[in-house]
Amino acid sequence: MHDEAGALPGRLDLACPRLLLGVEANSKTFHFGRRAESLDQRRDDRLATAGWHILYVGWYDTEDPLMVASTIALIARRRADLLGIDRANSRPNGQL
Repeated sequence: MHDEAGALPGRLDLACPRLLLGVEANSKTFHFGRRAESLDQRRDDRLATAGWHILYVGWYDTEDPLMVASTIALIARRRADLLGIDRANSRPNGQL
């Protein structure tokens, strides 16, 4: 999803452009330190101004992947409702 100027506001680990929903795997290896944190914040700010919601998934979330999947699904449903997307007619099987 591009911003109003036609630029890509940021790259995400997982994205659902229709819902303006992104998921980022958060780790100390790639997201720790002043520079990495500043770059992430700038990206998140650009995405937020384009209407995106970003969910962060950390290492401890791997202990309960079903909870993570349920959380993402709940947020996706709420995003669809907020954006006026008819979930029943989105896909043949009703998934977004």
